[in-house]
Amino acid sequence: MPFKEENNDILVSPLNFANNPDQEHEKSMVEYIIAVFTACYYEAHLLYKWFSFLFMLSL
Repeated sequence: MPFKEENNDILVSPLNFANNPDQEHEKSMVEYIIAVFTACYYEAHLLYKWFSFLFMLSL
């Protein structure tokens, strides 16, 4: 189900790098959820690598 035009400025802007207001944004909820989970997974992976590096330094 695509977002409505007046409600998608905040939700779709992280997914659209150009962020052209004249361009019609048609992103489905599934694409948005996949992008959010991908970003969360990537951030958690970076935090895991950083904390494991700090843990190895403390040994």
